[in-house]
Amino acid sequence: MADITFECPECKQRLVIDAVEAGSKIQCPTCSKTTVVPAEANLPEPPVIGSSYQSSVGGKGLTACVQSKLKKLAAGVKSLKALKPKTTTINIFIICVTGLIALWMWGSNAGNHVSKPTPLTPQQYQAIFEKYFNGQSEETDENGFQKDVPTAQLWFDKIHPVGTAKNVTVDDVACNNDSDGNVQTVGLQITLYWEGPLQDGSTTLKMLYDPAENEFKDVSIVRTDGVTRQDVDNFATGFEIGTALYNALNTPSQSQSQ
Repeated sequence: MADITFECPECKQRLVIDAVEAGSKIQCPTCSKTTVVPAEANLPEPPVIGSSYQSSVGGKGLTACVQSKLKKLAAGVKSLKALKPKTTTINIFIICVTGLIALWMWGSNAGNHVSKPTPLTPQQYQAIFEKYFNGQSEETDENGFQKDVPTAQLWFDKIHPVGTAKNVTVDDVACNNDSDGNVQTVGLQITLYWEGPLQDGSTTLKMLYDPAENEFKDVSIVRTDGVTRQDVDNFATGFEIGTALYNALNTPSQSQSQ
């Protein structure tokens, strides 16, 4: 026998009961109020998916309605796909140009962020020169063999005719930089201490160091306690002039000799 579907008059709870209980009193499981089961249903039975239930509209079953909804949904999705912009040659060209510009800008910024070598400070140059002047020479003789002598002795020999160099102190260092902060030349003043045949002394020199060419330029003597090679040359030149003058004055002329 079919079921009776009705509402509880108190709480409107939907209730379903066997038709044989029509006219009997039951207790509502929701509100606990007593109610009488009607003789027939006062609510339509809910449709069951997949059943042969027919709706009152157009005589179509629930399955047919669902299929219709799905078709409409598929048609909507298809219309959305139709709105997708087409990829054209112009679009591809614009994308490529944009990518190249972005790559170029990234490369430019990356180049700007490349760290440059930090120029040496005067204190660092002073330590380097102290080590150089008090180390072994890397110069070679006329046969290409390295001179196994201290660097200080080589500098002494360039200035003085005789004596032995002891050590060198770097008294002052000044870096001459360009507008970008790069070191162009380094000015320095050194003191060379030596032992002479008659006395010990020192010689102060001023010079420029060129980092690009790795050489010293414009070497000049500030002061010295000894005789320099220039003094010897000047004395020799003066002696030669004096000898020539003496000979000229004391040589009889041809008229006198006759």
